[in-house]
Amino acid sequence: MNNLKNIRILFIIYIIALIPFYVYDLPIHFLLIDSLLAYLPLEIYSYMKGRFQKKRTTLFFIFYILFIPNNAYLLTDLVHLNRINFYTSSNLVMSENVLIWMMFVLAVGGILSLYILGVQSEQAILRLLSEKYSLTRNKNLTILFILFFLISIGVFLGRFLRFNSVNVLNHPVSILQAIPTIFRLDSMAFILLFTILQTILFFVLSSKE
Repeated sequence: MNNLKNIRILFIIYIIALIPFYVYDLPIHFLLIDSLLAYLPLEIYSYMKGRFQKKRTTLFFIFYILFIPNNAYLLTDLVHLNRINFYTSSNLVMSENVLIWMMFVLAVGGILSLYILGVQSEQAILRLLSEKYSLTRNKNLTILFILFFLISIGVFLGRFLRFNSVNVLNHPVSILQAIPTIFRLDSMAFILLFTILQTILFFVLSSKE
């Protein structure tokens, strides 16, 4: 996330490209709002960068933790690709319709790009925490696991119970009432699997030759 100016320009272009799909309720209409929410923690991180030692960044760090699940939530939006009719008939011949493949590129390209940027922000914040508190590798890994576990809870609340990050502020009681749902066997299975997925993707995207 070194060239934030270019990222902002590309994101604005991306959002403009999504607007017609949202207005006309086409299969990827959901991406407009989900992408805006996924991008917000990246802007929060950009504010904190360079100011991490200052106390006033604590509030922004809390908001980052609150909104970063929206970034990982995008991965679950990939399941909605089945709304796009890729086939021309029952004989499984794929359509060459440009609109169909435009939706595919916007969905996959946008989701993966925003998620990768989210991982980069997580990497940067982990480095900042490590430098500030002289954390060992084991402590870094513990923080990562806790972060991914919390993010997975947020994704679960969003995908299955239809809460979003703003509801923590305007409907905190409803979220507290939903907490017991998290501890059901199926819920915990999803949360743990999604934690594992994030961990794998984090280290794959962090790997260097």
